[in-house]
Amino acid sequence: MEYTEKIDGDGVSKMIEAAKGAGVERFILVSAFPDAWRDKDMPDSFEFYMKMKRKADVALVNSGLDWTIVRPGTLTDEAGTGQVTIGPAIEYGDVSRENVAAVIAELLGQDEILQLIIELTDGNIPVKNAVEGQRRPFK
Repeated sequence: MEYTEKIDGDGVSKMIEAAKGAGVERFILVSAFPDAWRDKDMPDSFEFYMKMKRKADVALVNSGLDWTIVRPGTLTDEAGTGQVTIGPAIEYGDVSRENVAAVIAELLGQDEILQLIIELTDGNIPVKNAVEGQRRPFK
């Protein structure tokens, strides 16, 4: 659990400080889907991992950076379809690593998607359309 805390907990805080020091304002964090494997009897180490992911999310939200948190479902090694379901609260499911990467790449070009937590699974909406659908008007 020591490495989990150093990487998934404290590591994000260090990356936030490094980003600020380098003048980087945009930060996209891959986190964990809160419903992950809740139907399975997981060891204490998994619950600790989830606690560290939450700690990292909170640190980023309070950082003052322009952040987006992506919470993918269970990652698979299947080929990406380029079709996803994303939103602030969706049903838990699987998602290919390729589809996660495609969503992150699309988010990098969307300056209007900030201060938002996005849950992500494989789905039936093309990545570009799904990401653009997350835009929120500035107030």
